[in-house]
Amino acid sequence: MWLLLTESNDPCAAWLLAGLARRAPGGVEWVTADQLGQARRWEHRVGRSETLSRVELADGRWIDSRAVTATINRLLRLPVALPRRVRGLDQPYAAQEWGALIVSWLAAFAGPMLNPPSPLGLSGAFRHPIEWEALAAQAGFLVPETCHSSEADPRQLGRTSGSRLSKSIPVLVSGLRVQAPGGQALGEDTVRAARLLAALAGAPLLGLQLAPVRDRWQFVSATSWPDLRVGGESLLAALARTLNTESLRYEVAA
Repeated sequence: MWLLLTESNDPCAAWLLAGLARRAPGGVEWVTADQLGQARRWEHRVGRSETLSRVELADGRWIDSRAVTATINRLLRLPVALPRRVRGLDQPYAAQEWGALIVSWLAAFAGPMLNPPSPLGLSGAFRHPIEWEALAAQAGFLVPETCHSSEADPRQLGRTSGSRLSKSIPVLVSGLRVQAPGGQALGEDTVRAARLLAALAGAPLLGLQLAPVRDRWQFVSATSWPDLRVGGESLLAALARTLNTESLRYEVAA
């Protein structure tokens, strides 16, 4: 069984569910953050060799980590329903413990996970544009020359000029596959840099914006929560191939 975790208002959720259900060998379970917050029961056991978890949702479904073979994780926030039941000074402590449980729960699933949790985000680290530019340069992308100062208006940091953004194209990385909608040619160097950036970011499912600069593609921005619908059926097929692998180590390290 594949597990699809999303926010309740994720615009890609229904599209992903329909597309992956046709390709998943054991079906797809779709669970939202709000449903996790309203779950009836949690069973979570952390052992020396493995972590096992079972969750009973309010609609009666059970999500058992032993039955999940692959996961697409698009959670952005901690479900807030449970911590809100705690009042007073204990609420911050309850929220921290709840966050620790959710991260450990995500770690209980075997098989590929797109994208794994990070200390800086449930579905990958939330990075400042400057951090993304630094990682992109390390991966081999051409990045814009910018000057950042502590005296600058923080609202302007990481801003992209309108002319540059208007020419940019979306690029999606899913495991080994790197694709631009419409079959736009990217070149081997760009594909290699995109794979390496996904590896450095710890986000095997990554969205990029690239802009043409002379005969190269320049990095504009990146996100671990891309709009996957722009990838169409070819992206769904690529996701299915990635989720059917036993591990993401090879894809991420490529």
